[in-house]
Amino acid sequence: MAEEGKLGAPPDGGWLRLEHVGFEALAGPLYWLPDVDCENEPFRMGFRVEAKHCNPQNACHGGMMATFLDLALGLSLRSASDFCGPTMNLTIDYLSPALLGDWIESRSRFVHATFRTGYCDVIARGPRGPVARANGMFRLARPKTG
Repeated sequence: MAEEGKLGAPPDGGWLRLEHVGFEALAGPLYWLPDVDCENEPFRMGFRVEAKHCNPQNACHGGMMATFLDLALGLSLRSASDFCGPTMNLTIDYLSPALLGDWIESRSRFVHATFRTGYCDVIARGPRGPVARANGMFRLARPKTG
């Protein structure tokens, strides 16, 4: 867990750094919370809005929020089904600005899965309430059999 007071650090409460390479690592630091109710919420993640995430108005850029929501949806689906593949569709509604320094958390929900497609939705919440919501459709990569 990050040190208290360090820029980007999560609030107290058991948050762990999400280790990624590539594009996700550039967007971070991102964190996940291991102790969520897996039946109702398969995965929770969060991030602190830093200057690198902001537009000129010191609000989180829509591209960063889209990245966060896409990851939250995909990791939620992977937690619920174990076989998440690439994003097929992502729909986002931006509700309110997330400001520099805000802690943003996802609240995701597994909706449905067919043999090859999985569906989830998510709300991103900040200190003043919801900042964005999204739903996504993902290809499910089934394991190869014998």
